[in-house]
Amino acid sequence: MASSKAGPRRISPPHLTDDQPAAERELPVYMESKRGGTCCGCCCDFRRAVIIANCLIIGLSAYSLGGLMKPPDEETLEAYEDYRGVTIDDDQVVKDLTTLANDALLANAVVGGVMLVLTAIPIYGAYTYQSCPVGFGIFLLVSSFVVRFMVAYVMVEDAGGLSDELAFEQPWVLYGISALFMLLFIYPHIALILEIRKGIMTYKTYPRESYSCCCTRERRQLPPQSQPPKQPMRAYV
Repeated sequence: MASSKAGPRRISPPHLTDDQPAAERELPVYMESKRGGTCCGCCCDFRRAVIIANCLIIGLSAYSLGGLMKPPDEETLEAYEDYRGVTIDDDQVVKDLTTLANDALLANAVVGGVMLVLTAIPIYGAYTYQSCPVGFGIFLLVSSFVVRFMVAYVMVEDAGGLSDELAFEQPWVLYGISALFMLLFIYPHIALILEIRKGIMTYKTYPRESYSCCCTRERRQLPPQSQPPKQPMRAYV
């Protein structure tokens, strides 16, 4: 007579469908290990970095608009004379230099006004986890740098041709510093786009990816009593 008593049932380990550690399979999202990077390796997550960077751009754009309230005058030219050790006696040259400075200031103010309005698009993209609006922020940064560089370059060239007594040189060091700052602002935009397209940074995973060196609480740790139970090892003969 066959025995109806069944042997011990084997328990197969759960099948992992992605690269998430098995210990985190049943954890809430905000308790999982962060998969994305941080801006500059320590500051904050890239979504937060893009929002902060564009807020700074808005502030700088507003500052450029404020420059229209005090256009260049003869005091600015007198400061140039003291710095260069030259004297500009030609009233027409003084007038032409002031006109050039006003035109350059107006052009930069127009660029600042456009940036002030359109910078809302990459901020919206960061808030809604959309890569295309964030990418538009890169286009804004590059295009504004190119326009401002061209305005400054043309102004210096035109100013140098007004009189033989004037010696205007292209500030290449300043151009290089401006380009470096532009790249620093572009960097978090590119990183955020990559994380969004890889599925690392989404609305559901942001509780896991959220990080700031100074503005967020410490990530909660799972209490010991809440750890997933370990399956006992059984020997079968």
